[in-house]
Amino acid sequence: HVVIDQEPVETYREAVALQAKAYFRQGSAELEMGDYGSAVKCFELSLKSSAATSPNMRPDSLLSRRLEQAKRKRKAKKKRERKKYQKLLQANAPSGGSSS
Repeated sequence: HVVIDQEPVETYREAVALQAKAYFRQGSAELEMGDYGSAVKCFELSLKSSAATSPNMRPDSLLSRRLEQAKRKRKAKKKRERKKYQKLLQANAPSGGSSS
């Protein structure tokens, strides 16, 4: 098989496989640093790259677990932040009582 510019298809597959691995590693680093939104994006891009090279294969179980972990942590972080802001707004809200 030959692709544009006389480059073999295998070269393309190897490049996309390396791209999937790079996204996985970046996602793992983002997860460790606590940037869960970026981690989710990287893991999803890794899944997409993996699917491009082998569309009939199931995603790697470690990748799937890490993606779900990042999604759970992102959701929990958003929930904590929402709760924190609600407390802040309640503390700064004017009281309903009359002042004389």
